[in-house]
Amino acid sequence: MDITLGDKDKNIEHARSMIESERGSRIFVLPELFTTGFCPTRLRRLAEPIPGPTTNLFAELSQRTRSYILGSILERMGNEKPRNTVFITSPQGELVARYSKIHLFTPSGERNFFTLGSDLGLFETEYGRFGVIICYDLRFPELSRALTLKGAETIFVPAGWPTPRQHQWRILLQSRAIENQLFVVGANRVGSDDFARYFGGSLIVDPFGSPLKEGGDAEEVVSAELDLASIQSAREKIPCLQDRRPDVYPRYELT
Repeated sequence: MDITLGDKDKNIEHARSMIESERGSRIFVLPELFTTGFCPTRLRRLAEPIPGPTTNLFAELSQRTRSYILGSILERMGNEKPRNTVFITSPQGELVARYSKIHLFTPSGERNFFTLGSDLGLFETEYGRFGVIICYDLRFPELSRALTLKGAETIFVPAGWPTPRQHQWRILLQSRAIENQLFVVGANRVGSDDFARYFGGSLIVDPFGSPLKEGGDAEEVVSAELDLASIQSAREKIPCLQDRRPDVYPRYELT
């Protein structure tokens, strides 16, 4: 989806409309900061508590569409800077998990505007255990590996990944899928704002690194059915996780 900078009501209504147009899907992933975009001068004013108005609204939408919904919003943190946090709402109409972005993007000064997260993003569903990271987190293989070792079968990546780094976005999504032998689902915004243009390219990758569905640079719903049994198949054919050497790695760990 495209995002109108700072217009929370418009963006929420737009996201709701796109989700309701695709009834039948069981998990929806919205882009990074889908309610506001990245607007540094207004972050504190636009931030809200979790649970709060937006998560309550999407919990109702989850129940109505019988789906899980993942969305990144500005979480109010009292007197601290807000966090960039993904909420997860369930078909039962509940807020079931949240994850705050661990790696903040230095080139755009995110450390000046956000509070760092410090916990892994894992949540359980009737379909399996899933992980979530946000945008710049994708560049840190340690985080996706930690989620994998904790049992994640799919990693979701809400993002606001700008032009001209399309090539890096695609390769990194495929790399995280190949090295961890699981599904990776990247939801990137389209359009432009005061800071950048965004190319979309939302991508669903299987445990072998093959794209199942890929979006273009216009608004659309990109969907695919995930066969979680293929995770075990990939890991049996090439047992990367089994062949790890965690006894060796700490000796060479960089700090």
